[in-house]
Amino acid sequence: MKNKSFLSKCDELKEKAPVQLEIERKLLPRLKFMGYVMFTLCLASFVFALTVKEDTAVIGPPPFDQTEAVSPLELLPEEGEIELSATEVLNFYFVAFVFALIGASCFLIAWKKKKTLILQ
Repeated sequence: MKNKSFLSKCDELKEKAPVQLEIERKLLPRLKFMGYVMFTLCLASFVFALTVKEDTAVIGPPPFDQTEAVSPLELLPEEGEIELSATEVLNFYFVAFVFALIGASCFLIAWKKKKTLILQ
């Protein structure tokens, strides 16, 4: 009796396999699209890291003269200017690397799946 139910379960699995292959064929273009999106985000992060100004200020409190009153608005950077430290810029390079790695893995998985789906 157990053998009969086991065989029927195996037959059900064999019937589902072509449907699964068809679904994977439909998902391959989406996986490639995700790879392109990841490479676009990688490029955006890399370009941002190249164009942002690095803060080269001396570490420590800024010199403050008691005679001159400085408004807090003068201490803020100008509109549109972003100054980051060297370690913060390095974070953008790391993010670009991670996006590139994920995008490359998406393309690699799509390539391997396409190769196996063509053979079947």
